[in-house]
Amino acid sequence: MMNKNIRNRGMLIVATTLLGIGAVIANSDSLVLATPEAKMHLDEGINAIQSGDTETAMTHLKAADELLSAGEAKMHLDEGINALQSGDTEKAMTHVKAAQSALTG
Repeated sequence: MMNKNIRNRGMLIVATTLLGIGAVIANSDSLVLATPEAKMHLDEGINAIQSGDTETAMTHLKAADELLSAGEAKMHLDEGINALQSGDTEKAMTHVKAAQSALTG
């Protein structure tokens, strides 16, 4: 009987922990599973902006944008894309770096 109570408590602790982890992931600023790929696209977008290749930069930034959910990183990325579309590479770089920082914490 005691082993059954211990096992039930253990199951309750595991279930509570998993629910808590799920809540943290659901409330995060960006889609956790997409972060490595989105970060790679942000890195490539930054490199392209720095080298003056706005077309390649836009390709990577839009790819990153598709991978992110709502949150600080997505907001900065959207602002960076808008700035790049209007030709303001300095403002684009500021926002894309802020998006990258939001993803890496």
